[in-house]
Amino acid sequence: PSITVTAAAVTPEKKITMIVAPSKTARFTIQVGAFRNKSNAEGMLNRLNKGGYDPFIFTLDTDGGALYMVRFGAFDTRDAASAALADFAHKEGLAAVVARAGAI
Repeated sequence: PSITVTAAAVTPEKKITMIVAPSKTARFTIQVGAFRNKSNAEGMLNRLNKGGYDPFIFTLDTDGGALYMVRFGAFDTRDAASAALADFAHKEGLAAVVARAGAI
């Protein structure tokens, strides 16, 4: 399913679409990449799926075109997300950041 939300930083004409939202109550998630090319985002999504993660793509429509952010996880606290990020970075050797769920 696809959920469309509007963020404060987005004009009324712009929408943010979250594909396969991980949780309606989580405050934080881990962002592994942001891509202008959807197939690159889908490639990262597939890589994370194969690694046993439950990733999703958070899409932002901008004046420069769509931006596809690959994220996974649903954490109630920044500390929990940071701990999962450290484990992920050590295990996968990929850079990632903690992001607010449902935000840019």
